[in-house]
Amino acid sequence: SEPARAPRVVSFPALAELVQPLAQLTDLIAETVDFNSDSLVLVVAKDHPLASEKSVPFTRTLDYDHVRLHEASAIHAFLRQVCSAVHRTLRMRIEVSNFETACRMIEADIGVGIVPGSSARRRAERLAICIVPLEDAWSLRQQFVVVRQLEALPPFGRDLVNVLVEDARRAVGAQSALQAAPSQSSGPS
Repeated sequence: SEPARAPRVVSFPALAELVQPLAQLTDLIAETVDFNSDSLVLVVAKDHPLASEKSVPFTRTLDYDHVRLHEASAIHAFLRQVCSAVHRTLRMRIEVSNFETACRMIEADIGVGIVPGSSARRRAERLAICIVPLEDAWSLRQQFVVVRQLEALPPFGRDLVNVLVEDARRAVGAQSALQAAPSQSSGPS
């Protein structure tokens, strides 16, 4: 069965909250704005045995040492629930405080790690890491901006919500364009 997700809330007092997942908060909110979606992915060193895989189930990653985010992180708490649900433990090699450090440790082949895909893609542009999609349905994370009443926000609050949503849409559009662009080769085909 799917592990329960605890909502992650970033609060802007009297303005809005960024929440994931939404289902547990439906009785507390009046309006939601679809903000973003992202997937958790496996990140491995370029020469790791899983680097050549098209995708893997999370349970397969449990055979390897992990570079894990600190205990206070939402991802740490969530992965602990996932491990509990499958009656396995996550073998931690090192605990780090942010995605940048996690990816650098993974690049050094200290272990594998689970990070948001958007974060992994940014780091993969300059680090020797590979991104392997997770096959688990729970890896897709839908994020929302939640407000009691959007029109009741002060103008700067509505502007903040609009900037967040537009920025997320631009990022998705840019990523889609990169994925759709034909690959360039230096020689004749």
